[in-house]
Amino acid sequence: MDVPNQDRISADQRRTRVACRRCNSKKIKCNAQEGIPCKGCLSTNTTCVPIESQRGRYVRKRPRTTARNARQSHHLSRQGSDNPRADETPPPLIGSSGMIAPPPDTPLSADGASSTSRQTPEGSDRDSDRRFYLQIADQGVNSTPQPISSEKGTLFLGESFSLTYVVHDVLAPFLSTECAPNYRRRLHFPTNEEFDSSIQGQINIIEAQEKLLRDRDLLFQPARRALCQLLDAYFKWFHPAFPVLEKVKFLQQSSGKSSSLLVLNAVLMIAVTVCDEADLALLGVHGRYKARELFYNQARALYESDSDPDKLNNVVATFLISFWWGGPNDQKDSWHWLGIAISSAQNLGMHRSTSKSHMSTQRVRMWRRIWWCLRIRDVLVSSSIGRPQHFSVRDCDVELLSPHDLEDEFQSEPEMHYACQMARLSTIFSRIVSSRYAAVKADNPAQEKAQLENDLDDFRVHVPQLLRYTGIGEDGRTSLWAAMLLMAYNFGVILLCRPPHSNGSGMSQSWGNHAKALAAANEVTRAIEDILSLSMGRVCQIHTIPALFNSLAIHVFTILTSRSIGRQLAENRARTCMLGLTSLQESWPVSGWILRLFDYIMERLKFTSKQHPTVPTTLGQGGLLSTTTRTRLRHNLHQRPSAQQADAPGSNNPRHAHEIGTPSNYQRTVVHPTATRNVFEDPEALPEMMLPDLFVPDEYYEGGLGGGQVDFFDLLRVPDWDNMELEAPHNFYL
Repeated sequence: MDVPNQDRISADQRRTRVACRRCNSKKIKCNAQEGIPCKGCLSTNTTCVPIESQRGRYVRKRPRTTARNARQSHHLSRQGSDNPRADETPPPLIGSSGMIAPPPDTPLSADGASSTSRQTPEGSDRDSDRRFYLQIADQGVNSTPQPISSEKGTLFLGESFSLTYVVHDVLAPFLSTECAPNYRRRLHFPTNEEFDSSIQGQINIIEAQEKLLRDRDLLFQPARRALCQLLDAYFKWFHPAFPVLEKVKFLQQSSGKSSSLLVLNAVLMIAVTVCDEADLALLGVHGRYKARELFYNQARALYESDSDPDKLNNVVATFLISFWWGGPNDQKDSWHWLGIAISSAQNLGMHRSTSKSHMSTQRVRMWRRIWWCLRIRDVLVSSSIGRPQHFSVRDCDVELLSPHDLEDEFQSEPEMHYACQMARLSTIFSRIVSSRYAAVKADNPAQEKAQLENDLDDFRVHVPQLLRYTGIGEDGRTSLWAAMLLMAYNFGVILLCRPPHSNGSGMSQSWGNHAKALAAANEVTRAIEDILSLSMGRVCQIHTIPALFNSLAIHVFTILTSRSIGRQLAENRARTCMLGLTSLQESWPVSGWILRLFDYIMERLKFTSKQHPTVPTTLGQGGLLSTTTRTRLRHNLHQRPSAQQADAPGSNNPRHAHEIGTPSNYQRTVVHPTATRNVFEDPEALPEMMLPDLFVPDEYYEGGLGGGQVDFFDLLRVPDWDNMELEAPHNFYL
C-alpha cells in the first residue's frame, strides 16, 4: 500500500514548484518539469524560465500553544465519524492587518508554506491568485500605504470594480479607524515581484527575444556606430513631439544591451524614418522603406509572441508601431496598433489621475507624458482617416501635461513646451471631431461651431512666444517646432471651417467658414514653402500630411470657384503643397496616394481648361444642362484619339501639358440666372452642379461609399466641363 504512494510523492517532487515566467504572467497552468519546458513555451518557441519562488523566504507564525492545538485536533478526529463535514477545511480567519490568515490547524512544511497549497502547480496558481487580491485589499486599508516606486509593478482597480467598493467603502471605515479622517481612496496599487513577472529576469528575456528572432530568420542588429546615429536622429527629431521614453535611461540600456528588443526595434523603425541618407548607408540597408519594414517585422513578431512581460514596454512599443503604414488595405494599420496601445495604457490606469496613488514623481511624470502622447496621436489619426476616437473624455481625469513633466528630458524651451501645447490643442481637436463628424450630431451646431472657433483663437493667443512661428531660421531646428505647431493648429481650423457640400441636409450648412479655411490653407502653404527651402521636409511630423491634404482641398475648391487671379494664385499654392507631399513621401509613404490623387485632379483640371477657354453664359433652364443634352453629348465627347495623335507634339495630350506646367489663365465666368454674386467671395453663388464635393470624409461618416462606387474622382463630383454643350463638338483624350 505504501509503494504506490511513495512513487506518486517522488513524481510530484520532480515537478517544478513554480510556474515559468510566461505562464505566470498570463495566469495559466504551467506543466513544466525539471529540465523540461512547458507546453505553452514549446508551442510559442519561447525559452521556459521558471520564476524565482518567494516561498520559504520567511517563517510563518506557528500557533501559540501546541498542546491546545493538539487537543483540538484530537477532539476533531474523534468527531470525524459522527460529523460528515468534519473533513472539510474550516473557514479562513481575518488577521489583525486585514489579511486572511490560514487556518491554525493547517500543517506547515519545513519552509513555512502550507502543505495543501503545494500539492500541485494548479493549486499553487490558485493560492497565488488568492494571495494577490488579499495583498491589494490589505494595502487598501493599511494606515501607511505602500508607495509605488519606479521599480515596482502596479495594479489598477476601477471605481466600478466590486473589489474597489469592498476595500474603500466596506473595509476601510472599520479597519482604518485610526486614519479615517486622512483616508485617501487610491486606484493604483503596487504589486510585489512574485505577482508581477515584468520586473524579473530582464537579461533572460532579451536572450529569449534574440532566440525567437533568430529562429524566425528575422534577427537584424545594426552595428554600434549605426545604432548610435539612429538613436541620435530619433531623440533629435521625434522625441520632442512624443516623449514616451526616458532618454538617459534608454541610452544606458541600449549601450549595455539590456533594453527590450521590442521597444528598441520600434524606436529604430521611427529612427530610419527621420534619419538622413548617410545614416541609412551606415545601416547597410538599401532604401528607407526597406529599413522601416525590417524593424517593423521584428517588433511585430516580438509583440505577437508575448516576448516582453513588461506592460509599460508593450504600451510604448505598440504606440511607436502605430506609425507604420503598409498600404491602404493593411489590416493592422495605424488605428489598429494605436488601439492596442491605448487599451494597454488604460489597463494600467494611465487614464486616471495618480494624485492619490502614492506614486513616485518620476513615474507620475512618465505616465503623464505617455498618456498625453496617446491622446495627441489618437485625435490626429481619428481626424486624418475618419475613424472613431479610442478614448472617452469622460473616463479620463489626467492632469494636463506641463513643462515640469519634461524638464528632465529637454534643455531647449521650444522642445519642452511643444508637447504641452499639442496636448492643449488635442482637447480642442477631440471636440471638433466629436461635434461635427460624429454619428450623433450636436444639438446646436451653430453655437458649437462658434465656441470651437473661439477656443481655437484663444489657443493661438496663449501660445508661448518661443513657439510662435515667424519663419524658419538658419539652423531650422528651433523654429521647426513652431512650424509643426502652426501646421497642427491650421489643420484643426480647416477641419472645423471647411465648407460642407457633400451633405445636403440643412444642419450641415451650420458648419463651415470659407474665409477662415482659406486663410488657414494659405498659412500652411507658406510654412511648408519655408520648410522646403531648407530641405527639412524629411524631419516633419506626420500630421503635416493631413494638414497639406486639407489645404490642397481648399486650394482646389478655390480653383473651381474663383475668377482668374484667384484661380492662378490657388494653382501656385496647390503646386507648393504637392511639392511638400513629394518631400514627405520619402519618410512617410502614406503621403504617396494623396499626391497621386491631387496630381490626377490638377492634370484633369488643367487639360479641361485648355480645351474650354470659355464657358457659355447660359447653361439651359435653371442654369443646368438638361439630362437629354448631357446624354446626347456623352458619346462624342469621350472618344479617344489614336496613339499617333496622342503623342503628336501639337496634340492635346495631357502629358505635354504636364511637362509645360503653365497655369490655366482662361476666364471661367459663370453667370447664374438668379444671381450675379462674386463666386470667390461667395461660393454658393455657383449652381450646385459647379460646386466640387472635395470633402468626402463627411460622406464616410454618413454611411460610407455605395457598393457601385468604383472611381474616387467621380465621388468628388468636380464640374464636368467636357460634357457641356459647346458651339462645336470636339474629341477629347481623357
